[in-house]
Amino acid sequence: MINRLLLFLIVLTVTAKAEIHPDKFIKSIWLNPPQVKENFVLAFKIRNDMLVFNKVLGDTFKAAVQIQLEVYNKKEFLVSRQILEANISCSDYEQTIARNLFYSNKFMMSLPKEKLVAKLTIYDLNRLAEETLPPIEFSLTDDFTNYPIFILESDIKRIFTDSIFTQFTNDLPFSSNRYVMLLPFNDKTKKITISSKLFTKKIERINGYSDQFSIFDMNHSELFEGEYQITFEADDKTKVPFKVIWYSKPEYLNNLTNSIRLMRYAFEENVINSLSSLFGEENYLQFLMTWKRIDPTPGTAFNELMNEFYVRADYARDNFRSITVQDGALSDRGKVYILYGTPKSIQRTFSQNGKATEIWNYEGSINHQFIFVDEQKNGNLILKK
Repeated sequence: MINRLLLFLIVLTVTAKAEIHPDKFIKSIWLNPPQVKENFVLAFKIRNDMLVFNKVLGDTFKAAVQIQLEVYNKKEFLVSRQILEANISCSDYEQTIARNLFYSNKFMMSLPKEKLVAKLTIYDLNRLAEETLPPIEFSLTDDFTNYPIFILESDIKRIFTDSIFTQFTNDLPFSSNRYVMLLPFNDKTKKITISSKLFTKKIERINGYSDQFSIFDMNHSELFEGEYQITFEADDKTKVPFKVIWYSKPEYLNNLTNSIRLMRYAFEENVINSLSSLFGEENYLQFLMTWKRIDPTPGTAFNELMNEFYVRADYARDNFRSITVQDGALSDRGKVYILYGTPKSIQRTFSQNGKATEIWNYEGSINHQFIFVDEQKNGNLILKK
């Protein structure tokens, strides 16, 4: 009876489906690539914290995952199926929950030239769970690809190698990295216009790299997160949509009210008050423009200083919280960590009556020692020096 119950629970777990967070599973499609005989490439990246890692020998952690791709035609007949399996190893626990580490791979297929639907299923074999993506509709009959291709500028020389197929995306990553966009080479793609509700910019292609691709420099396009579309000077009826996505965006930035409140560590109170009086899209844009005042690279849309500030805020929120301060970024230790980063060393001691003291030592340009004491013995250490 017990064995049957366990079997029922396992089957129930395996067949349970969940929606995948877009930052944790990134998929991109390349139709009719000239580099290979296959006319369909689907690349994907699985972020480590999407999977369950089991500890094995020593300090090694392992995840096991199976990814299945099925392609159907409009009559819902199965055209092709491929299955990939992977065992992923990490050397420490922190890597298993990392938001910047991915497992990358690709599917490559030769498909009929018709309208098709791709269905992806991910099986986490350690937790016996199945997750699915919404169906992806595409057409191999179109003269023009429905998907722009973005690659790192440093990967231009790899365009005609197989390795590029795990290094491209259909959406432009919002980051400090330098990207170019690839489109099929023809007269239509000499000049393009990129536009959104609030933005319009014309870009000319870069010549001299390839007679099969039109290459566009995206490094000074000043595109923030959001939805955009490409139109062509020679054909303004064709519109190709894409997004600018901040992959691994600090979670703190998902709550704009809290993000603005934390700005008091770096800005005057009147600046905080002026932002707090705004609402909606205007509020977020003004928030970005305020941080732009202290952007170390003002020529690009991505602000490395703001990103680092809120990456530290994420860490502080989770690691310095206490009974009385639920958001550790608002604690004294959180403030010091956000402003100055990881100390060179930390010394932790306890007094005879059980009060904890932490001494944070910074060297270099800071060259300072911060002393925190848990006066109330509730986990909230107060800055004393």
